[in-house]
Amino acid sequence: MRMKIILDEETEKELLYRSNFLGVSISSSILLHLILYHDKSILNRENFNVFKNGNYRYLQMDVTECVIRKYDSKPRYDNSISMLLSVYLHDIVKKTKTEWESMASKIKLKMVFSTYSIEKNTISKMRELKKKTGLTFTTIINYAATMDDVEPIDQLSLFSDDTPKKQQQGFQLTQEALKKISGQAKNKQIKSVGQLLEIKLKKTLKILDI
Repeated sequence: MRMKIILDEETEKELLYRSNFLGVSISSSILLHLILYHDKSILNRENFNVFKNGNYRYLQMDVTECVIRKYDSKPRYDNSISMLLSVYLHDIVKKTKTEWESMASKIKLKMVFSTYSIEKNTISKMRELKKKTGLTFTTIINYAATMDDVEPIDQLSLFSDDTPKKQQQGFQLTQEALKKISGQAKNKQIKSVGQLLEIKLKKTLKILDI
């Protein structure tokens, strides 16, 4: 469904910095936030006064029915679904500023294309998530690479030799995302970035599954 999302200057700037870090568009970043934080906040009637005055940007973007359904039960106070998503986005971007402090960049980061051996089932789940939500592979993989580890790391998956279930998959990672996950792999004494990336990707897909 085509949506008109309202962005005030502060929210747009913050989303731009986060998008730059992930190497994706603002619309991709908005989708990620709407999915990732769909249960993060409860809005009251006063929240909807945020766009009463001032000049704002209107961003046209597609939001799938699957994502919209997550907001069906939230009170709109006679407002449109577009307004609900706009107000909700404004609220959660403000609430997650500290969480994203280390994942923000004033300039769009350079991308590095790399190929990794990833479980076929995990790639299939990525495709399903993309189809349901519209999230791109680049958005999913860069968020997975940069998110903090969810302990404990599954030690069994580090030593899996089940190669027939793997496939080569190319991803575009920002230089900072690659740097971060490379450092994490080294600190955890994991022999390859691909192994840690696969583990974090599985965790991310569980978090984003709607």
